[in-house]
Amino acid sequence: MGWLQRLSDGLTKTRDAVRGSLDRLLGRAADPAVLEEFEAALMASDLGATVVERVMERLKKQLQGTDASQPGRVQTVLRDTLLEAL
Repeated sequence: MGWLQRLSDGLTKTRDAVRGSLDRLLGRAADPAVLEEFEAALMASDLGATVVERVMERLKKQLQGTDASQPGRVQTVLRDTLLEAL
């Protein structure tokens, strides 16, 4: 197996792990512990500390004053926040 294939396999494993973490978190209401787990999952996705910080600030601001107990709401806000940040 060549180095390119090993790199591809490694990136696939990382992507799958991050996706699995986010999928589990998106099924829960947004409380401080869940937001910390979101932040850790985003950091694991290699977005970079600056982007993750910006995304988390926007996410918290967008969720403030809304019904963050609805997982669908959290997913929508996270998607919109990531699109704005990237």
